[in-house]
Amino acid sequence: MFDVVVIGGNLAGSSAAINASNKGVNVALVERNKEPFYPAHCGEGIDDVTSEMFGLDKIDFTKNRISNIIVNIASKEYTFELKKQGALVFDRNRVENELLKRAENQGVELFLGINMRDFKPPHEIVLDNKKIIKGRIIIDASGISCQVGRRIGMDTKLRKEDIGVCIQSRVQSDFTANTMRLWFHKPYAPLGYAWLFPLNEKMANIGLGVIGGQKLDHSKLLENYIKDMTGGKYKIISTFKACVPLASPMNRLIKDNVMITGDAARLSNSTAGSGIRNALFSGSLAGIIAAKYIQGEIPSLEPYQEAMQSKISMLRKFYVRKRKIESDTKFVRAYRRAYTRLYFVNKLAPNLIQGHIVKVLEKDKYILESYK
Repeated sequence: MFDVVVIGGNLAGSSAAINASNKGVNVALVERNKEPFYPAHCGEGIDDVTSEMFGLDKIDFTKNRISNIIVNIASKEYTFELKKQGALVFDRNRVENELLKRAENQGVELFLGINMRDFKPPHEIVLDNKKIIKGRIIIDASGISCQVGRRIGMDTKLRKEDIGVCIQSRVQSDFTANTMRLWFHKPYAPLGYAWLFPLNEKMANIGLGVIGGQKLDHSKLLENYIKDMTGGKYKIISTFKACVPLASPMNRLIKDNVMITGDAARLSNSTAGSGIRNALFSGSLAGIIAAKYIQGEIPSLEPYQEAMQSKISMLRKFYVRKRKIESDTKFVRAYRRAYTRLYFVNKLAPNLIQGHIVKVLEKDKYILESYK
């Protein structure tokens, strides 16, 4: 029997496996894909403070530093200059591959290209090849499907409007490499937003994410956005469709010997669909807490719930705000109000917003270090 079995080898899952094995416990990781999606099913945007905090900056991967963000809401445009900290468009595929290698080098047993068929509480994971592995602690990092949580009766159901439907293409054209673009609402992304994240001067991730339940031709919307962003001169390298949770986070992230992390726990921002930072944090913390429990340093897994509670509360507030947006007018008004405030704050005190982000991340770092 393994001490810890992690279901899902994405950022949350690999972080959980690495941090648990760092503490000296016996870990297995199950991932249905033989290797991470290429291109990554993600815009691949991250702030450089998060990259540094989780050691991603030490990985040899291609990155593009962003110093300007242009936001369009209806006919209003805002330009933000990132003077203190910047954003990065990073090679997520390379990062996830490296994290899985790190896990394997630390002794984590990887089951790649094998799906979890079933979970028989409290310990048995049944794989597609009928092999059974057992774990004292199970960490569910299976993304929006929440495979383990669903099987043990946790509230994993998502309404259509609590699902973000995303489509993205990797596009070859001419781009301003240091400038990221966001376009909220119509005509490209009704009740959502479209993005352009440049990888360099010749390649960008261009996509959109909208609230589920709408009768939309997502491919056509994306085609129109790409045409307008490139002046019609472009080449599509690849395209993917995916879903992200836009729901309120789970109330409980622990049930018996099961811990839920990342998108499986609905730890994404429901107004923006972003979840990379919370995936890295929750996965790392779950791995640390699981190992400390296995080694008898703590009497239960409850410290994970306690440490995550502030994030759960914050994400609930974002969800409540999202629920209040019931029409086109309210959507435009809410986002315009928010970005107008951000714009003037950034203009008058450019380090204030980024300083706040740094404080939040430093708190996360303190929590992780205190449990390590």
